[in-house]
Amino acid sequence: MGSPEMGTALAHLTATPAKAGRTIIAYALDESGSMEACQEAVRSGFAEFLATLRRIAGADRAAFFLVKFNTAVLPVHRGLPLAAVPDLTPETYQPGGMTALYDAVMQVVRGVDQELTAEDRVLVIVHTDGQENSSHRHAKADVAEAIKEREARGTWTFVYLGADQDAWSESVGLGMAGANAASYQASAAGTRGAYRRMARSTASWMAAQAAAPQPFWLDDDEADRS
Repeated sequence: MGSPEMGTALAHLTATPAKAGRTIIAYALDESGSMEACQEAVRSGFAEFLATLRRIAGADRAAFFLVKFNTAVLPVHRGLPLAAVPDLTPETYQPGGMTALYDAVMQVVRGVDQELTAEDRVLVIVHTDGQENSSHRHAKADVAEAIKEREARGTWTFVYLGADQDAWSESVGLGMAGANAASYQASAAGTRGAYRRMARSTASWMAAQAAAPQPFWLDDDEADRS
């Protein structure tokens, strides 16, 4: 659950989308074996992330997509209202296996494409602690082309959250704006802090009139004040 302090800090935010469509939040979450040490922090951080977004005015117009990935890719939620998205549990988040990053991003993009209307705006969050080593259907070039084409529309924003890696280099290699990359320490405390920052940055993005404000990530001081 989110903290009362965060709720108070975010109470002033109001969602004013540029168009009268939905706000789509699509989250690609790494479930590979290297995430095992921080799995409880992922589960609790995900719950706080959802709780924060549900408090934003306009959250009833948001649709949530979740794709988990390890050796394979598993679509979990497709267009659910935020209020209906369940928390992760030890049964529904069990790290193991490798990292099919490219296939996961393409699954997210294509899943959203099938539900998208012209009035919607989209935020895609890619969260991983490892490099690609298991995709069978798509290559890095496929991902970069898909991201660049959609970001050029002006209604899609792609962000990258990487643990213990050069997030800027990894995100740019996938065709994302370098300003929308963030890294964190792959520890329980680092993971919890990353989720708090992601929640506040996403809330700020939801409240913004622009489809793709730059940069996406609030810095630590801004996040504390949000």
